[in-house]
Amino acid sequence: MPDLQPIPIKPLEDAEKLAEAGRAMQATTTITPPEKEDTMAIAKQRLEAKLAMEGDERRRVREEEARRRQEAEKERMAEEERKKMTEAQRAKQLEEERLETEKEKAERLKRSLEITEKVEEIKSGTGVIPRPIRTLRADMENLIKTNNISLISIAIKEEEKRKRELDSRNVSSKTNLTLIIVSTLLILGTLLMGVYVYMSKNGMMPTIPNIISPGRNQPKPIIPTEKTNEIDITGKTSEEIISRTIRDEIRNPSDLLIGNTENILLTTRANNETHYLTLPEFFTIIKASPPDQLLRSLSINFMFGVLSSIQNSGFLIMTTDSYNTAFAGLLAWEQKGMTNDLYQVLTTIKPEAELLSKRYEDLTIKNIGTRVLTDKAGAIRLVYAFLDSTKTIIIAGSKEAFLDALASFQTPKPVTQ
Repeated sequence: MPDLQPIPIKPLEDAEKLAEAGRAMQATTTITPPEKEDTMAIAKQRLEAKLAMEGDERRRVREEEARRRQEAEKERMAEEERKKMTEAQRAKQLEEERLETEKEKAERLKRSLEITEKVEEIKSGTGVIPRPIRTLRADMENLIKTNNISLISIAIKEEEKRKRELDSRNVSSKTNLTLIIVSTLLILGTLLMGVYVYMSKNGMMPTIPNIISPGRNQPKPIIPTEKTNEIDITGKTSEEIISRTIRDEIRNPSDLLIGNTENILLTTRANNETHYLTLPEFFTIIKASPPDQLLRSLSINFMFGVLSSIQNSGFLIMTTDSYNTAFAGLLAWEQKGMTNDLYQVLTTIKPEAELLSKRYEDLTIKNIGTRVLTDKAGAIRLVYAFLDSTKTIIIAGSKEAFLDALASFQTPKPVTQ
C-alpha cells in the first residue's frame, strides 16, 4: 500500500496570510496618524529645512516681524483692557447719577408732602394763618382811616419832599462842578510845574538876552575858576590880540594867586551891547585853522583860561557830541599845524622850528590818555586829551595847566539850593 502524501491545502494558507495581513493593516491603522497629521508633519519639516537654509538677514527680518506682531497683540489686549475699565467707570458713574437723581426725587416728594400737610392744616383751622402781605396802597388807606388825613395833605407833603430832593441835587451838582474845576486846575498846574522842572534840569529853557545888563548873558565856565575877567577886543587886530592882549593876561593875570585859575572872556561891543566870542570867532581872531570835520563836531561854547604858576600857561576847553569825529579831527590838526596855531596863544612864546615839525606822542597822565608835544629835554610843551573820555576836550600849554584843569573838572560841583 503506497504511502499517503499530505495534500497541501493552499486555500487555508492563503487564509492565514490574509489574516496576518489584516492584523498588520489594523496595527498600521492604529499607529499611523491621519492624513492631516501627515500634512502638518511635512509642513513642519519643510519649515525646519527652510529655517536652516535662510540667512542671517532674513532671520533678523523674520524675528523683527514676530516681535512686532507680539507688540501689536499686547497693545490690542491693553486697549481692550482700557476699554473694559472705561466702560466699568462709566457704568459706575451712571449708577451714581441714577442714585443721586432718585435721592433728589425722594427729597422733592418729601417736601411736597410736608407742604401739602401744612395747607391741609391751614384749611382745617389747626395751622397758623399767615399775615396778609403789606402794600403801599393798604398802608395809605390805613393812615387815612386812623389819623383822619386827607389825600390833599398827602399830596402836599409829597410835593414838599420832591422839592427838598431837587434842591439837594442842585447843591450837590454845584459842589461837584466846583470840585471838578479845582481838580482840573490842580492837574494842569502840576503838569506845567513838571515840564518847567524837566526843561530847567536839561537846559531846555529858552534864554532871553539882556541888552541892558551885559553881564547877565555871560557864558558859564566849563570848569570852576577863582576869577573871571572880561576883555574887550573891539577894533583890535589879530596881531594885537595875540601879541598884547592875550600875552599880557596870561603872563601877568592881575590879582590871581599862584595855583588859581582865571576864566578869560573875550568880548566885542556894538550899539551898547556886549557880545561874547564863540569858538569859531575865537579861532578866527587867533588865526587858527583847525580841520573842517573838527569844527563841525564842536559846540560854539568854549572856555579860554590861564593857570597862575611859576611859568603861567593858558588852556582851551571845548565840547563835542561826536567823539570819533572830534578825535580824528584833532589827529589831523596835529599834521596840519596845531602847534603853529595854538602854541604862542597858550604859552605866549613863539614856537621853535624843531617843535613845528615834531610829532605828538601818546602819554598817560593820571590814568588819562593824552597826546603830548615835548622838547629836546622831554618837557611837555603842549598836551591835549578828553577830560571825560568822550565829550570834553582840553588843550593846555603845560602839564601843570592840564592837571589843574583836570582836578577842577573832576571836583564835584556844589549843589545850589
